Amino acid sequence: MDIPLSANSVVAGVDGSTASVQAAQWAAAAAMRYGLPLQLVHAIPPLPANAYPTMGVYIETLRRATHQEGEEFLDKAAAAARNVAPEVKITRWQKVGDPVDVLSLASATARVIAVGATGQTGLIELLAGSTALALPAHSHCPVVVVRQPADGTDAADGPVVVGVVGTPLDHPAVAFAFEQASMLGVDLIAVHSWSDSPLPDIDRITGQHDDWNAIFERERRLLAEGFAGYSERYPEVAVRPVIVYDRPTRALLDQARSAQLLVVGSHGRGRVAGALLGSTGRAVMKLAPCPVAVVARSH
Repeated sequence: MDIPLSANSVVAGVDGSTASVQAAQWAAAAAMRYGLPLQLVHAIPPLPANAYPTMGVYIETLRRATHQEGEEFLDKAAAAARNVAPEVKITRWQKVGDPVDVLSLASATARVIAVGATGQTGLIELLAGSTALALPAHSHCPVVVVRQPADGTDAADGPVVVGVVGTPLDHPAVAFAFEQASMLGVDLIAVHSWSDSPLPDIDRITGQHDDWNAIFERERRLLAEGFAGYSERYPEVAVRPVIVYDRPTRALLDQARSAQLLVVGSHGRGRVAGALLGSTGRAVMKLAPCPVAVVARSH
């Protein structure tokens, strides 16, 4: 059965793991903010073909068991989602297939899709950790990888952080970041890190030399110009620029410590898009202490 998706929805991938329950909760809160329904999607791994008649009973038993386990996973996620957003309409679906393929299908008409940062190992092993890394390259909408902070806290009042390169490729991620900051009623921190070869204490070494200050001023102007249209569209969002001469991964992770969402861009979709996400995107997805949204250019 194909997944009957509405034209507008928020989707959460469910695999029974604690992280996927957290993803369902994040998605429920997002659905409430958007005023959209929430769809919980579980991928059932394909079973081997019945090559021998004597295996038929076993395969059918396994099929029923995997379906029942999926229903239990969905029950758990739905209960957690209702605790967060009791008024949000929840639908739930199971489909046989690879998790990335199933969630990619579900993303086709979704506003945003959330998945857990780590997966569940058990009767059904969906390897959501691998799914989280692979899905952004195949999704039709922004992907939010949800991870609970190690200390168990939730930066509910924290800002939204977005990584900015300074090219037109930034626009989808910046637009999503502004939208989220506006809906959450928080500040937006725009991190522009313009070197892959950091020089520690460079300001101290140069003594704030005029040439160095001129470079920073140029980078600050580029950032302001790129944000001009969005600041006009979202005047309620206070933007705090952070411009550093440092590796992008470290700069973003520094700001993510107190954030409730970190937004990074990707260069597109398809089989080669995983490489286009780059080492920075993959690193922050693995290491950030808050949910990470990956927004591709085609979104």
